[in-house]
Amino acid sequence: MIFKPSPKIVLHGDFDNTSQTEPLFHPLRRAIDWLITRHGKAVRTAIEEMFAGLLEDDDLGALDDLDEEELSIVLAHVNEWLLAEGLIRKKGQLVPAAAALLDHCGAMLSVSQREWVSQLAQSPLRLYRVTDVVPGQQITLWDALDEEAAPVVIDENQLSSLGQDLVNRLIGARVMTLDGRLQVPELIYPLMEDIGEHVETVLRRGIDEIDAGQKQAFVSFVIRKFWLAQYLDLPEVSEPEITDFVTAEPFLLITDTYRVTDWAVLTQRLSSQPDVVGDRESGWSQLVRHDDGERRPVGTVNVGKKADTIEVFYSTHGKADQGRVWLEALAGETIHFVEREVLSPHEAVLVPPEIRR
Repeated sequence: MIFKPSPKIVLHGDFDNTSQTEPLFHPLRRAIDWLITRHGKAVRTAIEEMFAGLLEDDDLGALDDLDEEELSIVLAHVNEWLLAEGLIRKKGQLVPAAAALLDHCGAMLSVSQREWVSQLAQSPLRLYRVTDVVPGQQITLWDALDEEAAPVVIDENQLSSLGQDLVNRLIGARVMTLDGRLQVPELIYPLMEDIGEHVETVLRRGIDEIDAGQKQAFVSFVIRKFWLAQYLDLPEVSEPEITDFVTAEPFLLITDTYRVTDWAVLTQRLSSQPDVVGDRESGWSQLVRHDDGERRPVGTVNVGKKADTIEVFYSTHGKADQGRVWLEALAGETIHFVEREVLSPHEAVLVPPEIRR
């Protein structure tokens, strides 16, 4: 089912009636107006597909229950997403909405407005924990998924006016660099405590298993899905369906376990393959070159948690079936299949590794 949101959601919005300030909304409003005028059908399609991905069919009607102020807030976040990440079809090709705005036939924007749109499109939506707020002066953010990242200190940001209510909260936000300073647009995705902790868990469990080309989209999708569900006060939030970047198959966590009978021969055979990288300590990966020229792993072989075992990780059924045939033909008598575990990302969150099997 493709959701057909009402025109007021997709194409309209009284920005002046929002609680946000004109310096933020001026470039956003002008950019959205231009996109609607020049690429209205493509914009509508992009937003229809976005809503269909974020909400279950039975939950779509909750949008119709929003009052004018609530609808304006949802609309502002939709438009922010469209400029930052949205793809529209232009002359038969999918192109970033921001690129359509900024090319030589694009919107008439001032230098500062063009820089704002450009920075927004280059700033991924990430999960941050607010660790300090000096009301009216600054706000400090820590990347919730990167413990080694330095804190981000935003000076003179309107978010600081919210005071201590934000401290220790998890929020989705884009950190931009404008005029040589770090800034966060006022359009953030604040998460309630229990929802925020769950979002962090989902992201931590899934991020390392996602193809590099999908990671930013995965983080953004999970944050926006749970933020919208909590905003609409939905009784239950289903886990997002994630698909493989290359094959479009559903993303899964598949682990094949083998008993190893001869480590020396197995290691020699894996190391001799031109399409295999790694070693026993770090694990081996079989790489395959794809149409875009990038080499990506079919599967990854790691030393198992139990003695004399290996665990082979795959992200889709297709890769698992292909990888099993390849590995067993290569390893021969040095390994013996034990079992296959298949988990969805949601099940991986619910079933801690220490109690599986």
